Amino acid sequence: MSQQDAAEVLALSERLLIAAHKGQVECVVQLINKGAKVAVTKYGRTPLHLAAYKGHLEVIRVLLKAGCNLDVQDD
Repeated sequence: MSQQDAAEVLALSERLLIAAHKGQVECVVQLINKGAKVAVTKYGRTPLHLAAYKGHLEVIRVLLKAGCNLDVQDD
């Protein structure tokens, strides 16, 4: 993977964190389909942590279907 490709994946993954936090289901699906990583962490949290904290059940379902790791603990 080139440096530019890695930067694009990171940008997608950052956007995924925001979309999961806001409960934007369609955006989460699109970002995952574009290559966003569901296991990315920021400040020790994953998109799953953020969606669960905010109670966004449909986002949680999408992330689980995409294969997110259930064993990751936040800081």
